[in-house]
Formats: sequence, structure tokens, C-alpha cells
Amino acid sequence: VMHRAHGLSGAYVVMNFSGDEATFGAGLGVGNWKKAFDTAEEEWMGPGSLLPLVIKDGQDLTLRPYQGALYKKE
Repeated sequence: VMHRAHGLSGAYVVMNFSGDEATFGAGLGVGNWKKAFDTAEEEWMGPGSLLPLVIKDGQDLTLRPYQGALYKKE
């Protein structure tokens, strides 16, 4: 997990390098975080993502094996 912010903008990167699914709490606090890129999406020949389009405060995220995703703060 990598979280970067500058002013009102921000980026949140999640990656799973394991062969198993991984679930964890996002813990981003207030703000709208919209998915910008997801390696598990079918357009990238992935199996389909379990991640939401928008992260809500306190929401758990589940990543598929070897998945990476980028969220941007709106």
C-alpha cells in the first residue's frame, strides 16, 4: 500500500504480490477515492476485479492474487 497526498489531490496504490487473495481496511478517511487503474479488470485480460469503483470510508478491500490498482482522490 502506498498513499500520497498533496493539497486536495492524492493517490492510493494497492498491490498484492501473493498467490492468495488479500483483504485489508483502506483507512483513507474522508474523501472520494475513485479507481483509475486495475490490473484485474478484463480489459487487461484479468479475471475481473473485486475492488469497488469508489472507496468509502472504513471499507475493506479484497485484492486478487498478483493484482495492483490505483485510486485517485476526486
